[in-house]
Amino acid sequence: MCKRLFSFGAARSIAAALMLAMFAASAPAQAPGVDIGNRRGWFTPGELALLPEVCRDIQGSPTYDGPRGNYWRSIIGDTLQHLHHYCRGVRDMIFARTLTLSPQHKRFLWERAADEMRYVIERSPSTMMLQPELWLRVGEAKLELGRLAEAQAAFEQSRKLKPDYWPAYTQWADYLIQKKQNDDARALLEEGLKHSPDQPALAKRLASLGGSR
Repeated sequence: MCKRLFSFGAARSIAAALMLAMFAASAPAQAPGVDIGNRRGWFTPGELALLPEVCRDIQGSPTYDGPRGNYWRSIIGDTLQHLHHYCRGVRDMIFARTLTLSPQHKRFLWERAADEMRYVIERSPSTMMLQPELWLRVGEAKLELGRLAEAQAAFEQSRKLKPDYWPAYTQWADYLIQKKQNDDARALLEEGLKHSPDQPALAKRLASLGGSR
């Protein structure tokens, strides 16, 4: 795992590499290879390629003095100074979904991702354009953690802030369909189509349930 996420230079000794591996193995509260080496403040080029555009532009820096800083500040406002937490949370979610980790480490990442999203939510106005997505991400993380009431509430808040934000319908509808709660899923999808009538993701799921009734 450490080999995948870190690149040790030739100048590093074998002993130093072994020490790092031993530290990772002795830190059960952390996902090995994720937080080792104080990785909280920066991203590798490979990670940036997987992250949203704003994260690629600001590259995890809370100062944002680069050429795209003013562009994002004109859209997001002062919240931009906190947005590196959103980027970190998205990265944690990618790691949790793609890396081979123990259930304990996956849980650690999902919990931290939800905390990162809430950090930005609590420091930005409800009108900030990313608020619906932040709540959606909270819902995703809570669903993975099995905290269903919190997940449902987060998806509802996402839809409340942006009624035509279709992922906030499909994410919870997929869970309802999985649990054979088809009537509830159908009602939710129908509500979503009222606000986003041309969204195929909603229409496809509704059709799989036999359409409207």
